Amino acid sequence: MVLCALFLSACSEGSATIDPERELTLDAPKGHPVGQPLTISGELADVEDGTIGRLSLLGSYGVWLYESSFENEQIVFNIPAEETEQAGFVTAVFKAEGLTQRARFEMIPGEAIEPLTPLVGPRTITANGETWSIATIVPFDKFANPIGDGTTATFTIYHPGNVLEEFKSTTRHLVAWMRVNSKTKAGKTFVTAQIGDAYGNETELIETADWPVPFTMTNEPKEVVADGKQLTQVRTSRIVDQFGNVMPDGTLVQFVVEDEDGNRRVLPSKTVDGFAHLPLQAPLRPTRFTVVGTVFAVESEPLIINFKPGPAIGAFPVEMAEGNAQFDGYMTFNAGPLLGERDQYIPNGTPVLFRLTHETGKTIEEEVVSDDGYALFAHRQAQLLTGAYTLQVYVGTGEGRLTFEYGR
Repeated sequence: MVLCALFLSACSEGSATIDPERELTLDAPKGHPVGQPLTISGELADVEDGTIGRLSLLGSYGVWLYESSFENEQIVFNIPAEETEQAGFVTAVFKAEGLTQRARFEMIPGEAIEPLTPLVGPRTITANGETWSIATIVPFDKFANPIGDGTTATFTIYHPGNVLEEFKSTTRHLVAWMRVNSKTKAGKTFVTAQIGDAYGNETELIETADWPVPFTMTNEPKEVVADGKQLTQVRTSRIVDQFGNVMPDGTLVQFVVEDEDGNRRVLPSKTVDGFAHLPLQAPLRPTRFTVVGTVFAVESEPLIINFKPGPAIGAFPVEMAEGNAQFDGYMTFNAGPLLGERDQYIPNGTPVLFRLTHETGKTIEEEVVSDDGYALFAHRQAQLLTGAYTLQVYVGTGEGRLTFEYGR
């Protein structure tokens, strides 16, 4: 408020009669560096020593007001360095003895200071030689003034594969910028900037793999028994783009699994080092699975997995067990030996289904597990009805059967 009052007071002077023969002069520089003391002088003929002159400096940051007095028809205004720190154009208005003189000059910004850290966006682009990002810097001098238009900035770009590029740009409207074009090798690109002796930190730009090309799949082990228990590991080949860049870790791969009956499941996985894995559990009966992997709508070649009969093969004996003190009060049945395709015991812990059916149609089912090639089933005698029974035992594609009479 004080500045405004002083300024209005200075502008209201000059109501006295103005002598057209007298000329007020003002000597100001066309350009002056910021942060340096500034001297502006004026001259007026036939002015008494001690007469007050007033100077108003109008810049983009506001108004500064100064007073001084004439001596030998000369007047000098000394502006201290701390009041010349704002860059930009300044209009000087000099008033004395009812006369006014104007001058316009520029406060020139200083040199760029560190750090010059590039702003890069987008931060991720595709390494296909066609996409690009923008790197910009907004350089300032030590007084926080934007550097003048036309200042040369050097951008250095270090691409994956030891590809080094250097570009020149000039500041305009506060900013220096350039386009960073992708190459064809994925990885981290580093962008730095320099103006004169001012440097800064590097900024990372990620160049990622492009759209993948079709891939293949394998499984291990190749032959799996349809026992509802075993696993086969499905594995993709390394998934890459047309330039051989590996898909980023965590890329979603969807495995579409379809059996012979047309039942379909979609099972997700993610890549690690370009590979995706899927543990696939064997079904309970022999069948064929068709597996197709998809990444961004790009499909693999179909993988055919045949699940063989088993774990037990063919018919096996089922007998009524006798003299087992552990099952006193129970009727016990023993199935086995349960053998696989190479006449070996099936794996311990394989599920074995016992189905006991009375002549009336009443059925009892219980699942036990195999132990050393045999399976034992026990049922409380008190719960059995008098009459004929049929006992059927199932292990994969293997089957055993026993008929007997109870209570007659």
